[in-house]
Amino acid sequence: MTDMPTWEEFMIPTLRVLSDGVIRHWREFQPLVADEANLTDEQKIEMLPSGNQLKYQNRIGWGGLLPDERRRVGTPETRPLPDHQRR
Repeated sequence: MTDMPTWEEFMIPTLRVLSDGVIRHWREFQPLVADEANLTDEQKIEMLPSGNQLKYQNRIGWGGLLPDERRRVGTPETRPLPDHQRR
């Protein structure tokens, strides 16, 4: 396998995808970040040693940029508020 970017190296591609302000589901968001990071097809299918998750998805998640509990992502201005924060 080729060298996978570290979680830190996924931060800029993550922010670039978020910069359009579109709210997306996590499953839609992750491949866009992979494309923005210019991952190869081989990197996109590389699994963690456990075999339970794609390595790139794990590293994007470790970036900690996506705290939304509904697993929808967008900029802080566009993310919907959790129910307990709505008035």
